[in-house]
Amino acid sequence: MALSSHFTGLRAIDSHTGGEPTRLIIEGFPDLGSGSMAERKALFAQQYDDWRCAVILEPRGNDVLVGALLCQPCSPQATAGVIFFNNAGYLGMCGHGTIGLVASLAYLGRISAGEHLIETPVGTVNARCTRTAASRWKTCPPTVIADRWRST
Repeated sequence: MALSSHFTGLRAIDSHTGGEPTRLIIEGFPDLGSGSMAERKALFAQQYDDWRCAVILEPRGNDVLVGALLCQPCSPQATAGVIFFNNAGYLGMCGHGTIGLVASLAYLGRISAGEHLIETPVGTVNARCTRTAASRWKTCPPTVIADRWRST
């Protein structure tokens, strides 16, 4: 689907985590359905990659910017779902992006201090928001993507 035929505008907030920028897309993105975050990430990549490019690339983005698409979580226990992306493609998880997500949601008054479960395409992340909108995160277990790897 072409960006121009469905674009009505996006609402986003930019944050910096120790100098690492994250652009959180809050609303205005096409509906990715109610599947898992991994399924939604696949749909995003297949049908809406032009949106990724518009959000993350020049003239309003750059090669160090990480995008974070805020999604409704699958689990009622989770605070949010998120799909991370950058100039090269899609990310399963992003540490500084998770901190930026939590800090931005706290700044906007959408979450309060405490523990929050964040669903990502690779699993659920436990994040803690403090009263100062700072956050910490504990990621999900790593996933083996290849059982034999050789360096040349």
